[in-house]
Amino acid sequence: MDKRDNPFFSYAYLDSQRLKDTFFSPPKKKRKKKTSKKRFALLGASAILILAAGIFFFMKYDFMVIARQIPDTSNSGISLLSKDMLESTRCIAQDERLMKKENAFIYLTIPKERVAISFNLKKPIDLRSNSLSLYLKKSDAPLNIAVVVKDTRFFSNSLNPVIIEVTQNDPSFIKVPINFTGSNLQNTNLYQVKQIILYFYPQDKEKINWTLIKDLILI
Repeated sequence: MDKRDNPFFSYAYLDSQRLKDTFFSPPKKKRKKKTSKKRFALLGASAILILAAGIFFFMKYDFMVIARQIPDTSNSGISLLSKDMLESTRCIAQDERLMKKENAFIYLTIPKERVAISFNLKKPIDLRSNSLSLYLKKSDAPLNIAVVVKDTRFFSNSLNPVIIEVTQNDPSFIKVPINFTGSNLQNTNLYQVKQIILYFYPQDKEKINWTLIKDLILI
């Protein structure tokens, strides 16, 4: 009987062919995916736009690299910038990007016009029996700070702010006392102060200044 006439011959041949294809045939070459030229063009255009925007942003604004640390506070004082006391902070300016927060610090770029920071407190504080101390580092140019406080009834001394001149230059942080004694606060209730606004403006308007706020202490 010829093996070709054997009904199992075709199946045996198929099995041997499968074994041959599986174990002895060379591996198939993987096709390389063709990268679209349009995709490269879009990625290149996006990278150029991002780079141009970054260069424009860094040329317009000043930045400072700050080491991570916790502000030192006096044992007899309370930090108004702590999470227990501060509800929110807002930059009052045409461009809110003039204020940057970094860890426990606030960095403020001061152009020719006034720039203000409002500190909204979680609970009212007593400024009749206590005083404020602002710890900051500034540029070499003299700086003026106008201090406005608002009570729980929304009365404030916005028409007669407390003006402070900061002329001291120090490579480290300096202490700026804020005293309301003898100031005309109109109908503002200093026993129930809920908001503190600090207006910063340079004495020399030809220079762009900066200040780095470390803490605001209630003493």
